Amino acid sequence: MKLRSEFLALLAATFALTLRGIAQVPSLHESTVYQANTTSGSQSDSSSRIWHEVIKNEGSTPLVALHATFHCPAGGGFQRIDIEYLHDPLIRYGYDTEIPPGGSLEISAADPAKCPGGVDAAIFEDHYEGDLQQVNRLYARRRGTYRALADSLDLLSTIVAQSKSPQDVINSLAQLSQSVEKDQTIDSFERKAIIDFYSYLKSTLQSAQGVVRAPSDHTAHRQPTYRKLSDTDSISIEQAQATVISNKFREWRADLEENMNPPQAK
Repeated sequence: MKLRSEFLALLAATFALTLRGIAQVPSLHESTVYQANTTSGSQSDSSSRIWHEVIKNEGSTPLVALHATFHCPAGGGFQRIDIEYLHDPLIRYGYDTEIPPGGSLEISAADPAKCPGGVDAAIFEDHYEGDLQQVNRLYARRRGTYRALADSLDLLSTIVAQSKSPQDVINSLAQLSQSVEKDQTIDSFERKAIIDFYSYLKSTLQSAQGVVRAPSDHTAHRQPTYRKLSDTDSISIEQAQATVISNKFREWRADLEENMNPPQAK
């Protein structure tokens, strides 16, 4: 009886989630699946499951980016806590990819009986669907990333010119982060993207082996390794690292340049 009740609750939650996804983003089909977590408890216990949201692009153009929200209960007097998921190849450059028509994406999720939700905004190649507020927030993140790229390129050039060390640049990025965090004239989502980007570059520069990913890594036009560039141009590993990262950042900035304003709604 317990298993049957649990199944019915799961079915109802999944049905509600699917309806919500259709209402918000008609060109996507969402389904929730789970796998048993063999490292914990009984497989029949919902807390021992690992949940995933499968998102299929049923539109006629590539899915460029999406935002999903799952609403979970919270303790401590709070009514709920929202778990958000962002998929955007122009923010997570070199990690996320566009989803072609008929293709699908699987993201982490939660028990839909406890944490209902799903995709609330999606950007396709020629239009957007869903919550305009979330679409605008996504573009604010892109603008923040674009701005941070420009600042980072200026700082990396000082390593290439040997006027600053990587540690000097790390310190400068920390100071910039503090300054941006206090600047209330910047949109909050743009501000967060800037700070996140500075943190990304700081952690990369903390090791001379730290790398930045880019889509070109998987093409014939990929950037050379630090060692190869260092040997070819007779420069230090630190200079080579800053040069390669700068080149990838220029690729990133060029890709962002034409994609910082929302397309038309469908």
